[in-house]
Amino acid sequence: MASYKVEICGVNTATLPILKESEKEALFARIKQGDKKARETYIKGNLRLVLSVIKRFSNNHENVDDLFQIGCIGLIKSIDNFDPTMGVKFSTYAVPMIIGEIRRYLRDNNSIRVSRSLRDTAYKAIHAKEILSKTSLKEPTLDEIAREAGIPKEDIVFALDAIQSPVSLYDPVYTDGGDTLYVMDQISDKKNKEENWIEALSLSDAMERLNERENYILKLRFFEGKTEQQAYLEYFESILENISAFDGFDVYGHLDYVVRYGPTSNEHYVWTDYKDVIDEILRQLIFLGKGIEINTGGFKYGLGHPNPTEEILCRYRELGGEIITIGADAHKPEHVGFDFEKVPAILKNAGFDYFTVFKQRKPEFIRL
Repeated sequence: MASYKVEICGVNTATLPILKESEKEALFARIKQGDKKARETYIKGNLRLVLSVIKRFSNNHENVDDLFQIGCIGLIKSIDNFDPTMGVKFSTYAVPMIIGEIRRYLRDNNSIRVSRSLRDTAYKAIHAKEILSKTSLKEPTLDEIAREAGIPKEDIVFALDAIQSPVSLYDPVYTDGGDTLYVMDQISDKKNKEENWIEALSLSDAMERLNERENYILKLRFFEGKTEQQAYLEYFESILENISAFDGFDVYGHLDYVVRYGPTSNEHYVWTDYKDVIDEILRQLIFLGKGIEINTGGFKYGLGHPNPTEEILCRYRELGGEIITIGADAHKPEHVGFDFEKVPAILKNAGFDYFTVFKQRKPEFIRL
């Protein structure tokens, strides 16, 4: 029956010799006397030790031939420095030396360079964790590791993250005779799903047909991660900033018309959610001698209310507001004066007996 053959660096691992303990002792005695042939035989007889060590690094995606050669360097250093009079097996002494040599190689050849101080911090933390695990027989907490190592826990977390090996998206996670499951199959991007891409493309196309102000509101909602309420609040805050910085106007038009373009329109809109900022807007307008507009466009757009809503009109009047004009936000001739017949009742319910028109920027009050 043919033997399974695995070659590493041109060496058939199936034919590697295995030395008995008595042979190792005899060879080592000759090595100490300067016998180079015995040294070579001893190295070959311990190559299986190198093979067993490099299996621990199989997930590092390094070339196996390279790891084997580096492991052999560690093996040779172990042979040159081993003292048999210490009473320990050669393998006990050699394994840490081989591992250290491979780790040094991986550290120096890593695509992500990590400072020596960070690595030292991480290794101290790992050592402290091992000590605590042995003494307490349980998994130690981060606080316990920090106390044992004498290092702030924030530094430990940072250092341990830094020494983690990079993981490829194409690393196999699971194979069961069928299709292999890779890391990328387990990573879910909840934000950038396919349906979201389609939605974003549709929105981008639609937004090209909106004016600047409408475009801004939709950007707040869909492209800056804000909720509908956050977008509305920012809109009202921007109004307050604008009228505080500029007063070259007579009337502020359709105060809450932003709700026309919200994702749910005015379905969840309640003006009291923004009462503080809206009150400040109204007070500032009254202080400056400016007015507001009742705009019937909300009826045209199916909101069922004017802009601003009846409640804001009442609040404006309660605060002492007097200047109130009428508009329809007409973009077509047939929408001029749209639903103006509803305005008198709305204004009277809000406490107004008149509406306002301007001539040469001077208000004139016309009784309802």
